[in-house]
Amino acid sequence: MVFLNARRFMDEAIESVRSQAFTDWELVLVDDGSDDGSHELAAGHVAADPARVRLVQHADRGNHGIGASRNLGLSVARGEFVTFLDADDVYLPKRLETHVALLDRHPEAVMVQSCVEYWHSWSGGNRGGRADVRESAPPVPIDAPVDPPHLLVLMLRSKGHAVPAICSLTVRLDAVRSLGGFDAAFRHAYEDQVLLAKLYLMGSTLVIADVLARYRQHSQSLVHRLEREGIYVPGWPNPAHRAFVEWLQGYVAAQGVADRSLHAALSEELWPYQHAWAWRMRNLPALSMRGVRRLAQRMVPAVVVEPLLEWRRRQKEAAAAQRAIEEGQRIAGTLRAQSRSRKRT
Repeated sequence: MVFLNARRFMDEAIESVRSQAFTDWELVLVDDGSDDGSHELAAGHVAADPARVRLVQHADRGNHGIGASRNLGLSVARGEFVTFLDADDVYLPKRLETHVALLDRHPEAVMVQSCVEYWHSWSGGNRGGRADVRESAPPVPIDAPVDPPHLLVLMLRSKGHAVPAICSLTVRLDAVRSLGGFDAAFRHAYEDQVLLAKLYLMGSTLVIADVLARYRQHSQSLVHRLEREGIYVPGWPNPAHRAFVEWLQGYVAAQGVADRSLHAALSEELWPYQHAWAWRMRNLPALSMRGVRRLAQRMVPAVVVEPLLEWRRRQKEAAAAQRAIEEGQRIAGTLRAQSRSRKRT
């Protein structure tokens, strides 16, 4: 659990680990330069359970970003498997038990991936009146390992719709370490997708439909802060996305991956940056509407604007979900063909 000034939610996140049905765990708390008292809060949890809870920080006690901080946690982890939990999210009680049993049952799988609940109704939240939403599993075979690079292609084709929350992953620790862990250059965003890309190319992933964690939705989350700063803009070309896809282009080339569907999906993701003028011309109506929305947010009462923005957001989500379904159908067809081929052999 990496934290930076997370005092508001961290007790609840830690308690969700302590409440697990599976008890053979250790919790590594990584302080990335907090100054709000959350370091002292974390130290209190270590004092209460020193056999299972540890606290580490960078040598200079400074802020090094989420990628470097996750790597610090990985460097001292002692378990066979590793999971991740951000300090504002929570695990449901069967989370660890379910994942560990599946990885024991499927030694060929590098990772287990489950689903989350988008949690709006937490105490102090839900000011917009939005209901909690249980995530649907990606449209790939469930409870059976999915081989590379299908899930990476799906992640790219779905424009972010089929990207699992990091709290929904359990990975073999030796696999993560052999890949070099996270990339410290990704300080604020896409560090999770960098690791996912490496893992999706390394070996098979077991996807399950169980909802085993709550992903808290609130205005002060890292994602929302990056959106306000323009670093991360869902559905639009943005600096964070560009850094990721350019990194992925280099990584795929270095690994010698020749899969056509992956190269086609990656080319599509790179196109707005390699042909910026052509992309603007193609999306001129949408760009104009974006400007109108920004103006409306400043001039029109929120009670009028917010329902329209919510309707548009749901339209975009539905379009992304449809792309994910279509890609999932292609993946399922490919896997069936491979299965028939193996049987004939």
